[in-house]
Amino acid sequence: MPRHTLIHIIGSNSRGGAEVYALDICRWFRIKGWKVRVVTRDVRDVDTAYSKYGISIRHAPLRDYPDLFSTLMILPMVRHMPQGGGIIHCHRLRDCLTAIAARRIARRPDIRIMVTRHLTARGRKSPLARFIYRQVDHILFVSDFAKRRFLGAWPDGRYPFDINKLGVTFNSLLPIDFEERLSSLPLPHTMGEMRSHHLFSLTEPAPEPDRGPVTAMYLGRIKPGKGLETLIDAMALLEKDVKCRVRIVGRGAPNYYDALRRRAEMRGVMHLIDWIRDDSTAQQLIYRSHFGVFPSIDTEAFGMANLMFMAAGRAQISTLTGGQKEFLTDGVDALEVRPASAAHLAAVITRLTLDTELRQRLSEAALQKFRDTLSWPHFLARLPY
Repeated sequence: MPRHTLIHIIGSNSRGGAEVYALDICRWFRIKGWKVRVVTRDVRDVDTAYSKYGISIRHAPLRDYPDLFSTLMILPMVRHMPQGGGIIHCHRLRDCLTAIAARRIARRPDIRIMVTRHLTARGRKSPLARFIYRQVDHILFVSDFAKRRFLGAWPDGRYPFDINKLGVTFNSLLPIDFEERLSSLPLPHTMGEMRSHHLFSLTEPAPEPDRGPVTAMYLGRIKPGKGLETLIDAMALLEKDVKCRVRIVGRGAPNYYDALRRRAEMRGVMHLIDWIRDDSTAQQLIYRSHFGVFPSIDTEAFGMANLMFMAAGRAQISTLTGGQKEFLTDGVDALEVRPASAAHLAAVITRLTLDTELRQRLSEAALQKFRDTLSWPHFLARLPY
């Protein structure tokens, strides 16, 4: 029987940055010999990613609390966790209550429960929320910005929980084919050895495409607040001699997706945009692009797509409205753009399209920062497993 068992409770209805984060953790610890299971809401988009890597999936309703049925469904798994080697990792506050109840019914105080907060929101002050904060063992934030926003609910500093259980763990990434690569390398025994393996720098950087027009790429969920209207409007403002295309990659509600396409038609830029709803080949698409563009209007807790472009050695244009400013620096490894300003975005796209040397400089700096501060060993060192 494995000495460690890890359960991730994933209650979302679609696959996004949080699901990529959880998947990479599950893949890594499964290879290390842990027993890894995920509990989902029977969402095909989510399940497919985990089943692809042979990770055991259990379905539960995962409704708003109280959710006794979900608690009873995960209870057998909790009871069979090895003594002192069980971790339940949640990604929504409501799912923590399910885990807490299962731990209590199973009489397993040795099992640790943690939650990662992937959003920027103030902490909740309700009696139930305070109870959950006190009962979980770790509350993780993907950026210091997200942590400060959470603590803003208690400006007087009188927190209803032990503040020492709060921690910041920046996101990171595993290469898609890391399991195949790992089989051809001696497995490192220490963190120092692990750092020496280029495998954990994600992947070898690829040169820019040498054919076709310069291509910018947006990667992420297709939903309001991501600044996609601004991006479409900016493309309409480019001068005719600026040969740039945009690749919009991601999944979203069909009605909103269609509204964006109509906007592109009205602006006369439909022929300059590639629409790709299947994001399963995102890494390959990044390599076929020259730079990323992320004109988000909403405040981002971190920015997993930003990280993917850094790891691939690609320059990017981004608003720095939230956690991105903790790992991106304007003019050093990215170019900052003002939120909701199509004119400013058009000017920055023009600059990066025409200046090959600037793209190269930003790309090299971004990849180096990823390796120095954001690669997988750094993530593992901050993960309280």
